[in-house]
Amino acid sequence: QGNVSLSVQVVKDKDSASVGFDGALAVNDLIYERPGKSGVSTSADYRFRFKFDLDLDTGLFTLSNAALETPFSSTPFGIDAKFNVYKWNIDEVLVKSKSLMLEVLPQYFLPFQEALPINLGFSGESQLDFLLKGTPELFLINLQIDLTQTTLAYSKYFSKPIGVPLFLRGDLKLVAGRVLRGDFSLEFEQASFKGSLVGLDLASGEGEMTILTNKFNVDQWQNYFPPLREVDLTGAAKVLTNAKGNFNRPERLRVMHNVTLDQLQIKAKNGAQIRNLSGSIDVGP
Repeated sequence: QGNVSLSVQVVKDKDSASVGFDGALAVNDLIYERPGKSGVSTSADYRFRFKFDLDLDTGLFTLSNAALETPFSSTPFGIDAKFNVYKWNIDEVLVKSKSLMLEVLPQYFLPFQEALPINLGFSGESQLDFLLKGTPELFLINLQIDLTQTTLAYSKYFSKPIGVPLFLRGDLKLVAGRVLRGDFSLEFEQASFKGSLVGLDLASGEGEMTILTNKFNVDQWQNYFPPLREVDLTGAAKVLTNAKGNFNRPERLRVMHNVTLDQLQIKAKNGAQIRNLSGSIDVGP
């Protein structure tokens, strides 16, 4: 529920099949809940300024330089779109934000609340580039998120401060609005994580994912893992991980790791140390 106001100017030339629309949509005090789900969204105000053209002969809809103001981005989202309203074929929908605040997004976008692991926390601003094209039967998605200016933490095991570069990219396919598959990558320090989503059923949470890293230097990585901050790390590592099961319940996933170590050295504050540790370790059921 909420209050909606709309102002729009319509322009059409006598001898043209194109109709132009220029206006603004305001939604105030919006709250909602999802049928069959618990929880209510936080009350929010939204402003959408738009200018688009619709070709009545071809059905081509073109939206250019639209701006969406939300409570979870300190600057407006930029939106461009082009699709056919007669065929429901999307040529492209492009969404950009220079200041996305992920930590407050779950308060306003309830599906995001369910998708995030319980112990994952954000603080700060991220940059988002999102591209969607295709049909409802098969959407192609390109996603890029720059988390450099975001603090990221997972429980007591991992913590990335603001200013440390972290980039997430994905080329994904959404099949029939339900199954997500494709490739993604994560770049952090000297490590490059290449992932493959074999298939994730967004309704049930069932799926499988594989991640492979390059051989990367672990010098000073103890700064990002609180349990290791009392030791100094040097050397290199390479990781292969496979996870299968219900991703809505991470604790029940069947996870297997293969970790290759190259000249790893661990030195404690009291002088105790492990030197030149090389080899391969398998962890999993």
